[in-house]
Amino acid sequence: MFERPFIIKLIGILLLGFSFSLNAQERFYDPLFAVGVKYNVKYGVNSNPDKKQPPLLMDVYFPLGDTMKNRPLIILEHGGGFIMGNKNNYPMETLCSRFAQFGYVCASINYSLGFDKKGSVDDITGKTVLNSVQDMKAAIRYFRANTDQDNHFQIDPNQIWVGGSSSGAITALHTAFWKEKDFSVFSWKLEENGGIEGNGGNLGYSSKVQGVISLSGAIGDTSFINESIPVVSVHGEYDPIVPYNTDKINFNYPIIGKVPPVQVMGSSVLHQALDNRGIPNALLSMENQGHCPFDKMLDWKRYPVYMDMTINHIRNFMYNQLWNDGTEKTDMTTRHTSTITYERDSTGWYFYPVDKNVKKIKLYLFDENGNRIRKDKVKKKRKSFYWKGKKLPEKLELRAVYNLYRTDWFFGMD
Repeated sequence: MFERPFIIKLIGILLLGFSFSLNAQERFYDPLFAVGVKYNVKYGVNSNPDKKQPPLLMDVYFPLGDTMKNRPLIILEHGGGFIMGNKNNYPMETLCSRFAQFGYVCASINYSLGFDKKGSVDDITGKTVLNSVQDMKAAIRYFRANTDQDNHFQIDPNQIWVGGSSSGAITALHTAFWKEKDFSVFSWKLEENGGIEGNGGNLGYSSKVQGVISLSGAIGDTSFINESIPVVSVHGEYDPIVPYNTDKINFNYPIIGKVPPVQVMGSSVLHQALDNRGIPNALLSMENQGHCPFDKMLDWKRYPVYMDMTINHIRNFMYNQLWNDGTEKTDMTTRHTSTITYERDSTGWYFYPVDKNVKKIKLYLFDENGNRIRKDKVKKKRKSFYWKGKKLPEKLELRAVYNLYRTDWFFGMD
C-alpha cells in the first residue's frame, strides 16, 4: 500500500506460484487492483470517558486505476475490549487491503477508548458502547458529506457497510440496530451524552448502514433488531471472551478496576433472530475455535487459514447480496494471505503483500537469454515492499522468492 504518483503500467496478481488473467476475473470477487492508502484522515472529534477531545482518525484504502465512480464502502473498527488497539490492527488492515483489491473502498478507524468508572454495570458498558457507536456514525456521516462535496473517495453513499472484530463488531451491530427507545434501560439520559449520533461532525447527514460484518461480535439484545439490515458473521464456537451463545462478557481490566460481567447475545443467537425475521444473513461458525482465530496476535500458528476463510465468507456474502446475477458464489478455498500484488514500471517492481508477515523477499532478474543480471533483497519491515533497479532491458524476467509461514514461495513474472 502506498502513496505516490498513480502511474501504473502493469498490475499483476500472484497466488501460490500461479499468474491469473485479469480478463477472467470479476470485480468485487477477485483481486483486480493494486491498493492506495490515505493515512490519518480526520473524520471528527468525540469525547472519551476522561473528557479529552482527541481527533478521530482513519486510514482509507482504495483500488488504484479504478474508473468506477460509485463504489461500496466498508468501515471497520478494531477490537481491544474498548480500552486498547488502533486502526493498524492486523485483521482490519488485512481486510481493508484485500477488499480494496476487490474494488471496494475501505476505512479502518480509530475510536474513543476507555470506560466511565461510575455507575452500574449496565450504565458503564452502555456509555462505553455508545461512545464507540457515536464515532462510527461520525465516520459514516463524513463519507456521506464528502459525496456532496467532491466525492474524493468515489463511494456510493447508498452502500455503506460497517464491521469490526470483537469490540469493533459489537460497535458495528449497535450502530446498525440501536434506536433511541433502546436506551430506556439506562439511568442516564441519552440526550445528555451526545444523543445516539454524538457530536463528531457532519450532523444532519444520515448514519444509516446497508450491512454489517461482525467478527467475534455480539449484541446486547436481539430485540434491538427492528429493520432488515444484512449481517455476515464469523465466530469461534468456544470463544471465552465474547460468547458464541447467550452469556456474560467480562470487562475486567486492572487500569479501570473491576466491572461486573454484562450479558450479551453472541453470533449463534443473533443469527437465529435474523433468520426468524427473514433478514439476509450468513454465519461462519469456526468449530473448536476460541476468540478471533483469524487474528495473528491471538492464534499466531493457525491464523492464515482462518483469515482466508473469513475473507472468503465475507466476500461471498457481500457479492451475493450486491451483485448476484443468479449464480450464488460459494467458494471457500481461495487463499488470500499468501498473495502478493505487484506493479511494474520502467525502473522496477513494487510489491504489496496482503499479509504484512511476508518476509525476506529475494529478487532475481534475468535477460531474454536467461542470464541473471541482478539479485537483490527487499527490506521486510516496510508496509509496502519496493525494489528499484537500474534501467531495465525491454525483455526480461523477474523471479521472486519470499518466506511465509516458514515456507518458500517462488514466482516467475514476465
